[in-house]
Amino acid sequence: MIVWQGMLLGVAIAAPVGPISLLCMQRGLAGGFSAGARFGLGIALADGLFAIAGALGATALATLFGTLQPWLQRLAAVYLGYLAWRTWHAAQTTAPAQAATPGGYREIATGFSLTLANPLTIVSFATLFVGLPPSASSLSGQLTLAAGLFLGSLLWWLALAGFCGGLRQTLKPRWRRNIDLLAALGLAGLGLFVLLRSL
Repeated sequence: MIVWQGMLLGVAIAAPVGPISLLCMQRGLAGGFSAGARFGLGIALADGLFAIAGALGATALATLFGTLQPWLQRLAAVYLGYLAWRTWHAAQTTAPAQAATPGGYREIATGFSLTLANPLTIVSFATLFVGLPPSASSLSGQLTLAAGLFLGSLLWWLALAGFCGGLRQTLKPRWRRNIDLLAALGLAGLGLFVLLRSL
């Protein structure tokens, strides 16, 4: 029962459309299911890490990065700016189906690092374990909830990657290019937001 509750929470956290979602969609359209799935796995791993930290206590989540957090966020903001420029440039100069995407473990690392540095993710998980049902009040229950949350998040991103991978051959190039441009704008906005939060 607790695992199912965690899975529902994982889907609820992952489902809202934002810059990370647009980037996952762009990965799926450009590189197929495997590229989107690897990127989504990185996101789900970051979600799982935050969930485990939240299960261990609010102080554990607050000190997960400690005094290094502002510097990590500044580095992430620079990287987001680079990804925004790269995505925008690729959409303008190449066919969307041929746009280059990182391969292998780089996709996982990109999804993981971007999610980890997102202040909105930190806020979401800082309040996640408030008001839990009695069945999840123990440490074992909370860790089980965290495992379910990871599974729910992963299933959502796999489903999104599969959907976009299926559209890859049928979606018109103009629409794929528009998604790339929206992803670039979203990444630039998220980078600016992360930078301002780190100051």
